[in-house]
Amino acid sequence: EQISALVNETNAELIVPLIVGDRWVGFLTLGEIQTGESYDTEEDYDLLKSVAAHAASSINNAILFEKILKARELEAFNKLACFVVHDLKNAISMLSMVTENAKVHFCNPEFQKDALQSISGAVTRMKKILVSLSTSPGKVGKLGVSGRL
Repeated sequence: EQISALVNETNAELIVPLIVGDRWVGFLTLGEIQTGESYDTEEDYDLLKSVAAHAASSINNAILFEKILKARELEAFNKLACFVVHDLKNAISMLSMVTENAKVHFCNPEFQKDALQSISGAVTRMKKILVSLSTSPGKVGKLGVSGRL
């Protein structure tokens, strides 16, 4: 049913499958020859096989290129995510140390001063991460090679 629908929809005189390896990637449909002749010579079939092979290869290359682009995008996203996670872990670790030390040294004015500076620095770094992530994709490059802001 699907093939007859394809023939009717395209007014195809001939349908040539486009195959790469053992996978079908499409069909090449040919209408009636302008002169009224039919596709029945060996030369016609050889030409059609050659055209079909080239078309199938081109379609397959386009599919593979699209897969490569998606893989590269995913790789770039994963690298960015690793940098962000690393920076957030560092900030959390530092804040955790300040919290633990505060249990013992909270009344020490020098500790209070250092703790506020450390907390302020961590908040500033986390804000920079958020600003960097919220910019357009072309501007995410604010993260350096090491991923640090």
